Amino acid sequence: MTNSQRLQAVRELLRSWLRQHVPDFSDASQAAESILIRKGFYCGQVFQLPGYRAVWFIEEEELKISTTDGQPLAKLSTGHPSLSDSIFQFPISDAEQPSEPQRRAA
Repeated sequence: MTNSQRLQAVRELLRSWLRQHVPDFSDASQAAESILIRKGFYCGQVFQLPGYRAVWFIEEEELKISTTDGQPLAKLSTGHPSLSDSIFQFPISDAEQPSEPQRRAA
């Protein structure tokens, strides 16, 4: 999967999450998108929507969604092969934390 294909898949994952969890969501075309750079290196994308902010971290293969005031809402796995294979809703209590890390096939 090329980087542009990965980014497009992340955009669709964000749209899907918004359609499921935001009752008045109509379209992500209102989203402002910017590149996230740390210490001169590309590390992901930032999506800014009215009331919401999502940050995709390419190395961590995570899409973190929060309100614009910083309240975390969800952390979604964007790893290959399935972008939606692991979704964590916030807040996660200690009882809900996985006791052992999950292994993925290569």
